[in-house]
Amino acid sequence: LSPNNILLKKFSSFPFAKIADLGVARIIGFNDATSKMYFTKAPGTLHFMPPEALEDRAKYGASLDVFSYGGIMLNTVNGEWPTPMPLTAFDPVTQQLNVFTEVKRRQDHLDKFTGEAEILRPLVEACLSNDPVKRPSILDV
Repeated sequence: LSPNNILLKKFSSFPFAKIADLGVARIIGFNDATSKMYFTKAPGTLHFMPPEALEDRAKYGASLDVFSYGGIMLNTVNGEWPTPMPLTAFDPVTQQLNVFTEVKRRQDHLDKFTGEAEILRPLVEACLSNDPVKRPSILDV
């Protein structure tokens, strides 16, 4: 899921959202020189996909949608596409490669949860957990 999959409509005087997810968004790159496309292992929009969706044997489940919902909330609150920082960074002091959690990778976007939006931050952070088991259930969201 991504903001592009959410359609807003007014029914009578009540606004509501429809999800239009066709499950076909898999292209993550295109090489002009070779005309070759690169695909994710599971359908989805890259910036809204959890880490497990990029694994070789990715399995679709509700926890993927919960992660995507966290990204959608980032986009809704600050109006920016939730582009994460790189997964790893070399620390010249310790001479180690640091691997960041998904929450840390999106820290710049989370820091914009101010004012009334601050109440949503714990939920969004839980949705963006690296561990699918630690994400809230779809009923809790």
